[in-house]
Amino acid sequence: MSIASTIIKYCAEKDDIKEETKATYIKHAQRFGVKQIDKMSYNYMSKKLNSCFGSSASSQLQGVHILLIATKETKPRIFEKLLKLNKQLKEDKDDGVKEKNVEKLNTLPSYDYLIDKLHELDKGEFSLAYFINYILINYGFRNQDFNLINIKSKKEFDTLKKGKTLEKNNYIYHNKHTKQVELFIQVYKTAKTYGAKHIKIRDETFIKNFTALKLSDHQPIFRKLNGGQVSSSYLGDLIHEYSIDNLREANIFRITVKHLIDTKNFTKLDAYVNTRGTSMCEIMKSYNIHRVKPEEEQQDTEEE
Repeated sequence: MSIASTIIKYCAEKDDIKEETKATYIKHAQRFGVKQIDKMSYNYMSKKLNSCFGSSASSQLQGVHILLIATKETKPRIFEKLLKLNKQLKEDKDDGVKEKNVEKLNTLPSYDYLIDKLHELDKGEFSLAYFINYILINYGFRNQDFNLINIKSKKEFDTLKKGKTLEKNNYIYHNKHTKQVELFIQVYKTAKTYGAKHIKIRDETFIKNFTALKLSDHQPIFRKLNGGQVSSSYLGDLIHEYSIDNLREANIFRITVKHLIDTKNFTKLDAYVNTRGTSMCEIMKSYNIHRVKPEEEQQDTEEE
């Protein structure tokens, strides 16, 4: 069997992998061509990694992941070599993140700047930019989390929260009785690990901004001309366009994390574990821009 055939079979047997992820696996596997696995050497695979996935550690890790799946049962010696390569690439990727953090520390704006810009976006009426950036700054949402459908009925929203729904979506509801906007997020990157997220927003300015939108029942906030929900890629472009200074959601989260570390507000930082749907370990590893190489390591690298 070829790498692609092996991965197609693997995906067909896995019910716990998203369809989008399966499609990505198969796409990556097809880069290795039609050659049979039993005729592939480790050197051949290494050359394919370089020619098909480029030289960056992040890109090569995608290819190594596919090779690990494909060789685990049939090529134990190559599998062991790939495990070592995988470890080295992760270390190289981590070093790359630390190097980029040095640049981000010097170029990303401050948290106070974000807050000032957010206040400027409040026009007293619905502002898509205010709506997006308020949630990015205060709750650390990823792009996909914003694919929200408005719910008018409290009874229906309560039913959704109990998991008694046929269709999984992300919902937003203005609870006039408790004077808060509630978000129920079921479709997001790490939902299988962390489950549904239920968030309550009591900020008066945000609520005023949201109610000015005047959505009808079951109407998506971000929608196509025919009224349907937009694609994930389009939503990502939209969040990028409306984020403050086009910073994107990840950089806004990095700025927020830096501010909370600097002010030692670890209670608030811990709250992002739930509202973003991630672990504290991942936050500190991927979004803490204070995490850089020690100066002596940087100097050693420059001398080499």
